Amino acid sequence: MAPFILVPIRKKQINYLVLFLIISIFITLTNYKIFIYFGYWLLGAVAYWFSNKKLNLNVNLNVAVFIGSLTVFVTASLTRLQFVDKVFGDFLISASVALLVYFLVKRNYQMDNKYLHFFANISYSLYATHLPVLIFSISFFSYFENKLQPSLYNSLLNFLFFGISIIIAYLFWFVFERNTNFIKNKIKSIFN
Repeated sequence: MAPFILVPIRKKQINYLVLFLIISIFITLTNYKIFIYFGYWLLGAVAYWFSNKKLNLNVNLNVAVFIGSLTVFVTASLTRLQFVDKVFGDFLISASVALLVYFLVKRNYQMDNKYLHFFANISYSLYATHLPVLIFSISFFSYFENKLQPSLYNSLLNFLFFGISIIIAYLFWFVFERNTNFIKNKIKSIFN
């Protein structure tokens, strides 16, 4: 008699088991903070997974999205202003973003707003250009001299850099992203 019972395992279950083992080995061999922050990252995945499940929530999803957004802002502010420990603050931010992701996916969020549509269009350009703008601003303004302590000056600089980043991202979108198919077809016609 065998000491264990053989249970038939499907291919999908084997894939999950292999993935789990790889992640476990990676986490075991790394710094404990990576383990902690990986757990924080997984909160978003769990929120997305739960959003596909049938849960009976009698709540107005527009209000839930607003409250989720407000929670992200409050937890980020509390962490930024150092009212809570950084690791715990990062957990609060991760949990509130996961909650917001859950409500956004449940709502099946549509781009029904021209401002949201604008930011959706320039999102990749904003992602690609915000770091160079930030690096330039750090070197030009000695921006991090006071370690970004909350002040009117730092807040104004943040809004200025945010505005500059949006303008540069829009210009990149206007010149490159908007014309992607045209440029792709031109390059194809040159080589064909």
